[in-house]
Amino acid sequence: MSRPLQLCAIMLFVSAAGCSRPAAMPRPELQALVVTNQRPVDAPSPLETRILVRKAALSLEVEKVGAAIAAATALTTRLGGYVESSIQQSERSARLVLRVPSTSLDASLDSLARIGKVESRSITATDVTDEARDLDARVATLRATRDRLRQLLERAASVSDIAAVETQLARVQHDLETLEGRLKSMRTDVALSELSLNIEQRHVIGPLGLVAAGLAWVVEKLFILR
Repeated sequence: MSRPLQLCAIMLFVSAAGCSRPAAMPRPELQALVVTNQRPVDAPSPLETRILVRKAALSLEVEKVGAAIAAATALTTRLGGYVESSIQQSERSARLVLRVPSTSLDASLDSLARIGKVESRSITATDVTDEARDLDARVATLRATRDRLRQLLERAASVSDIAAVETQLARVQHDLETLEGRLKSMRTDVALSELSLNIEQRHVIGPLGLVAAGLAWVVEKLFILR
């Protein structure tokens, strides 16, 4: 096959690489995602190979916001996580985004709940199994394509051939790095759950406030007995 035809064949192969989904055993990247969500061997389940991204939200009412932030930060560190962001809007409120091991998300919520009074608590789980497998397959295909282009580049003789192969190689490398970044980000989201913590300072009602609350109760009972 002549050189121009070889280059055309490679370009066609590269163009199809993004759509190829080989049926192969999961690569180490995908296996790392799967293992995080598996159940113990003695408790098999149809969902044991599903890849889940779990998130949680917790709202607390506390006596002192500053002390609650310090307690939540120390607790997160002890649990093997870290504070991703911390914003204190005022002396009376703050919002923290924590990252804690997904395997101990429930325990983390229980521990954080002891810092103050729980106003709300929620957990969500998103199944990313299909997306992870698709990314893994596309990464494998692009890596194979990159390796073939590198081999072809070593055999290229003319300047035009070298330029053509380098152009395709640069594009494939860019696409590969993008997908690898997405896979790495997904792996982080699976291993470390995002926990949004909202902290509000407890309101202390003064004498006039107590009187107003009492009057409101009396007025309510004038219209509704039960």
